[in-house]
Amino acid sequence: MSTVGKIYAVTIGAGATVVPQIMGADINPNIVNQTSTGSGLTSRQLLAKVGQDLVATFSTQALATAHGICALNGYLAISAAAPLAIYSGIRAAGAELQATGTKYLFTEGILVCTGVSGSYRGLPAIANYSFFSSSAAGTVPWTVTAAQALPTSSAVEEWFTVGPVVLNNVAYSDIQTFDLQNGFDVRAVSGTGLIYPRLVSINRGAPVFAVSLQDQDVALDAGVALVSSTIGSSTVLYLRKVTNTASLTGGATDISFTVAKGKIDVTGVVLDPDNESELGVTVTPANTTITTLMTVAVNATSP
Repeated sequence: MSTVGKIYAVTIGAGATVVPQIMGADINPNIVNQTSTGSGLTSRQLLAKVGQDLVATFSTQALATAHGICALNGYLAISAAAPLAIYSGIRAAGAELQATGTKYLFTEGILVCTGVSGSYRGLPAIANYSFFSSSAAGTVPWTVTAAQALPTSSAVEEWFTVGPVVLNNVAYSDIQTFDLQNGFDVRAVSGTGLIYPRLVSINRGAPVFAVSLQDQDVALDAGVALVSSTIGSSTVLYLRKVTNTASLTGGATDISFTVAKGKIDVTGVVLDPDNESELGVTVTPANTTITTLMTVAVNATSP
């Protein structure tokens, strides 16, 4: 009988916590083959697998829930005791999803949030995650199993849209797009005789926020004036929570990203005769450790 699959769920940790509202997932085996063709031959003589750096990615709209599992500005060690699992639901001909599906279980490596993005009146904001596999023992650090019971799907309904930004204690609205790239430099350590990396780790974090807005005063009020400004006081970027009835919730329900040190730059001004002009602004944190570059809070109140 022919069946087809679709992304069903992602679970993380010892308690197999479900990350709801998965918008997509991708598993890239990244197999490295070595080939050789000797003199006088017209086809390859040698073909061997010499390495594999598996990477799995997924995205979710449930930003607050995801932050509670693996921070929107952070990373999480994955182990046999606290694994990562991606489930593919199965549909048979003429049927809805069945009670079982395919389970991809990853038992060693590191999970990082690569970024968060959103747009005004566009799709809800999403968080993107990447998992980098490793194996200290040199054995295959994952399993793929069919006919596995699917986890109970979470009923959490979370949507966030772009909110205001506060640059050096001055609040601005009319935000059109929001994009955070955490800039994690993930290093895989391997060596002779190893197929899988024996270790993956964060070498460096270099986050950058990019926002576009229609409030023309930002070029002057923030002290940027088309050059740059040092962050000297409160600089916060917000995502506003939206209810299932498509209205902003208000109150302490939003997500905030606070930067204490760094720079604010205007990256460009687009002037158009038919549409509202837009400014591009970047906020670049700078501090001594990854954990102090910025702080993320859920249940925040935006201005």
